[in-house]
Amino acid sequence: MADDELLRRLDLIQATLQLAFAPQLAQSREAIRGDKVQAAILDATEDWVASTELQEQVAKKVGVNERAVRDRFPVLVVSSRRQAPSGR
Repeated sequence: MADDELLRRLDLIQATLQLAFAPQLAQSREAIRGDKVQAAILDATEDWVASTELQEQVAKKVGVNERAVRDRFPVLVVSSRRQAPSGR
């Protein structure tokens, strides 16, 4: 199977799964956005930013310590992989 064909099929599978699980994905997004720290991290990362700088910015904005910010990173990484487009 050619690479383009494989990528097309994977994109189709991804689109099908996103449609099938749309309510669950929406619920997950709402839960993440409902957390002030996670929402601030997402807002601050529209462009690339160094981790240390991000932690400082978000901690100051939300009024928490940097550890509280850093503790949210794994959750956001996992959720972004579940919801991210294929990147092509």
